[in-house]
Amino acid sequence: MGNIFYRTYPKKFNKDKSNLGFFDIYDLDQRFMALKILGIDFILIEDIFKRDRDFLDFSQINKIFGQNQDFISQISKAHDLNLGIFLRLDLSKIKKISKKNINAVLNFWINKGVDGFILDDFSNSSKFLGENIKSLKNSYKNIKFILNTSDKKKDEIFDGYVDFSFWKNSKNLDLRKFILDKNKNDLAFALNGDYEFLCEKFLDFKHFYTNCSKLMAIISIMRSEDIFIKEGEEILSYKKEIDSKIRKEIFDFYRKIFLIRYDYLDIIKEEYYPLNFKSKDLLSYFYYKDNKALVILNNLSQKDVLFELPGFFNIKKSKFIIGNISQREIFKNINLRAYESIVFTCPIKKYKL
Repeated sequence: MGNIFYRTYPKKFNKDKSNLGFFDIYDLDQRFMALKILGIDFILIEDIFKRDRDFLDFSQINKIFGQNQDFISQISKAHDLNLGIFLRLDLSKIKKISKKNINAVLNFWINKGVDGFILDDFSNSSKFLGENIKSLKNSYKNIKFILNTSDKKKDEIFDGYVDFSFWKNSKNLDLRKFILDKNKNDLAFALNGDYEFLCEKFLDFKHFYTNCSKLMAIISIMRSEDIFIKEGEEILSYKKEIDSKIRKEIFDFYRKIFLIRYDYLDIIKEEYYPLNFKSKDLLSYFYYKDNKALVILNNLSQKDVLFELPGFFNIKKSKFIIGNISQREIFKNINLRAYESIVFTCPIKKYKL
């Protein structure tokens, strides 16, 4: 699909304006314009349903968050700005799992204007999904369904899949080592995880928070798959002491990266190639199409890293696109500063990759 999703989690909602970075059902529309400016395609709303002990009533908004009618009204306001609304449903939380009940939940929100769903694929519910979703897709041509599963074969049934399984068991994982060793895995090296802002584990957000935030934007967004931005990530909301001007700077950078991604999406949709350097602090790769490369270089350490670019890049005809620190000239020998990330294009010489 290649859409951009903004994932929001409700707090204890009230009728006052939300704190910076958080949604409120009653004034959700006041953030819609900012998200439209940012370049979001869909707002993915999670964990808003009424609890019934260990189960959820997917037809009722939790009253401490707001009322059904308030939420339905906000769906309409989002559509006025051409923003879509997605709901994430943990189908294992339906009290009595059946095709009829799953169908009823989906139909309920489709009739209220919801544009799509992410469905968590658990063993006790997955057996009901296939034919049911096929039927819904035939009935609702404009509704999008994404299955949260590691089974890529499900892509034949759904518009897409999101493999979040890796992140569920990653508490003690050395993520920095993982992405350097396993950067052929698109989802992992993009660090676009489902659970927690994991880049905090190995990047220094205490002293380099602006550079690290922008570095993460480049890594997470410059790819072809669906992009999932966690609420507040675009303004680094969890860091309370940051000046509002810095938040705006990070927000504007995210917006700029979204626009660049669209400009180069034809290249990004092609296969990417990892670049292997001696320094294990470099996360480097490039996309390639029609003799043109889009190169992304990231220094994941607090020290400068000097390295030499491969000979098949025609550096003399390179063009700097964006960087998280400053614009710079591209040379065969590059010294990346602490937590520096740069993106540039250049032709490929006639070498075999």
